[in-house]
Parts: sequence; structure tokens; C-alpha cells
Amino acid sequence: MSHLPLAPRLPGQLIWGSMLEMERDPLAFLDKIAQDYSRLVRVRFAVITATAAIHPHAVEHVLQKNHTNYSKELFDYKILRRALGRGLLTNDGPDWLRQRRMIQPAFQKSRLEQYRTLMSRAVQEMLDRWSALPDAIVDVGVEMHRLTLRIVGEALFSLDLTGDAVVFGEALNRTNELLAKRFFSKAPPFVPIPNDLRLAFAVRRLRGVVDQMIAGRRSNPEDQDDLLSRLMRARDERGAMSARQLRDEILTLVAAGHETTATALAWTLVELAAHPLERERLEQECQKPTETLPDGVSRTRAVIQESMRLHPPAWIFSRKAIQEDEIMGHRIPGGSMVLISPWLTQ
Repeated sequence: MSHLPLAPRLPGQLIWGSMLEMERDPLAFLDKIAQDYSRLVRVRFAVITATAAIHPHAVEHVLQKNHTNYSKELFDYKILRRALGRGLLTNDGPDWLRQRRMIQPAFQKSRLEQYRTLMSRAVQEMLDRWSALPDAIVDVGVEMHRLTLRIVGEALFSLDLTGDAVVFGEALNRTNELLAKRFFSKAPPFVPIPNDLRLAFAVRRLRGVVDQMIAGRRSNPEDQDDLLSRLMRARDERGAMSARQLRDEILTLVAAGHETTATALAWTLVELAAHPLERERLEQECQKPTETLPDGVSRTRAVIQESMRLHPPAWIFSRKAIQEDEIMGHRIPGGSMVLISPWLTQ
């Protein structure tokens, strides 16, 4: 493939490349790229040069058609592993496939139906609380984070993480806050910064809470039918998950199910507030009997999908090319970084 050209290169500063512009306003920077490039473009961030896969066909190649050639062994996933360990979000290869197969039965359609009651109850209690404050301004970002944390906690542990088990929610929020600071630090992951010590302390506290929950469930195996019990009972030809793997998967499910879902819901509410006609149509659909769910909520599904298209919660992530590859007529060097941004693609 050496005869193939590299992707065109985005002009940048002599030393920093596009790093400072990306840090200053990342979404505006991506919008600028979209104005001039529609397929692939190479972007330099100081000493790192990445190829941004913009066109849907390029994204499909990396994530589906040739996904075995692209790994998560990059600095952003290494930072995430400090907090989440090697769960589905950060794992790779055969280990990822094994974990996915063990976890997937817990998310079958018949299982998810069981969570509808607890979701409805949590939403109704939130609405009742709002109705008691008719003239108040509601921060939907805060409210959706609180709502999703409660639902995830009850589904996973049969606990209200915003109430009795609030220590977990506090530890999770602190860890997320410190992770964000590490992501946007100019220092490479291998260079220690003061934030790292605080992050390590927060992660140790968070993992300790989860370990206590798992140990408590093992010592008192009540007839719980939550996700924690299902994952503890999961088996394959190699047996059950190790204690560490179980903890990592629980942390991943809480973080992924809480943060990104809350962001998606918050933006959906913002968009509905700006489009009252669409909100009215959505309200009419929601008045249908619950027996018609989920097939009878096509408009609701479309609204949420459109909101996520406009405001993707995971707006950028990366992969590492294991071997040299070709994407849309351009050479991707082995060992190089490939950026994927739903915001940029959309």
C-alpha cells in the first residue's frame, strides 16, 4: 500500500499543530474541518498525527468491515482504564468478545421489559417533584443525571444511588470530574500531574464501594433479579467472571448507562422546548396504552435518534491501526491513530 497517498493534511501551527485550537473550542474546530473535508483528513496535535475518518464509509470500515485491525490501545482509553478497568468500553479483542457474550443475555428484550416499572416510577417521582415547583427553573442536565443514576442504580444493585447509597453517586461524580480534567490536560498520560493523585484517590474510593457491594451480595445471596446478580451467575466454558472483571463491568455499565444517557435526554428536552409542535405530537403518542410499547412509539424513537444525531453524547473517540490499511483510496499507516467523531460525520 506504500504507493497510496496519505489523507490530505490540515494546516496547523508549527509546534502545536491543531492542539490549541481543539482545546479552545473542540466543536467549532470540528465544524471548521467539515467545511473543507468530507472523506478523510490528517490532523496534527503536537507530536501526534491522527487521521480523522469523516465519511460514513470510512467510519464503517474502521468500526465494522475491518474492525479487527483497529484497537483501543491509545492514551484516551488508558486514561479511562484508570477508573473503569477493562470493561466492555475499554476492552479489546477476544476478552471483549467473551465479556460481551456473557453480559448480553442480561439485556435481552424480555429482560429489559422488567425494568419498565422502575423507570416509570422514577420518572413519575421526578415529575411530581417538578410540579411542586411550578415557577422554578429546572436544570435538565442536573435532573437527567440524577434520574439516570437512580435508574441505573436500581437496575444494577437494587439501590437508589441518589438516596441511601449516595456515597457511590458522589464517588462516581468526583471520578468523572477528575477524568475530564485529565483528558483535557496538555500533559501526556505518562507524565504525572497533581490531578493524577486526586484521581487515583477517587478511583480507589469508587472501586471500594463496588467491591463492598459485590462482597455483600456474595455473603448474603438474596433472591435478587438485578443486573449484579445476573452477572454474578453468568457462566461460559471458562466459568464465571473474576472478581476484578465483575467490578470493571459494573463500573462500565454505571458510567456508560448514566453519563451518556443523561446527556442524550437533556439535549432531547432542550430540542423539544425549542420545537413545541413536535413536543405536542410526542405527548400525544405518549398517551397511548403501555401495551403498544415499544413498537407504538416510532415518533418518540425518531425524536431521540434525531437529538442524538444533532448532539451525540460520545462526540469523538479513537482507534489505533494495528497494521497498515487503505480507506477510500488513502493509506493509513500501521500504529497510527484514527479519529471518529459522530459530530463531524453528521
